[in-house]
Amino acid sequence: MKAEVNIEDFIKLKLVIGEVIEINENKIKIIIGDKILDGNKKGNLKKGDKILVGLHKDNLIIPLVNNSVIIPEKDIENGSKIG
Repeated sequence: MKAEVNIEDFIKLKLVIGEVIEINENKIKIIIGDKILDGNKKGNLKKGDKILVGLHKDNLIIPLVNNSVIIPEKDIENGSKIG
């Protein structure tokens, strides 16, 4: 089942850059600043990738565009806020 977030909830998210530190079959661990959060594996990720994630309290949300994670074009520091 695909979970979707409406635009009203999306704008409430804190958008930051996280770094993939561990991957297994269905789960990934992402470090954001000094926090490590677990999430469902999305797309073709590898250890060390930096991706855009949304945070709501301690819940990790990985936004997708055309079924792909959002990867910054430039090397952006882990934990950097977007927007």
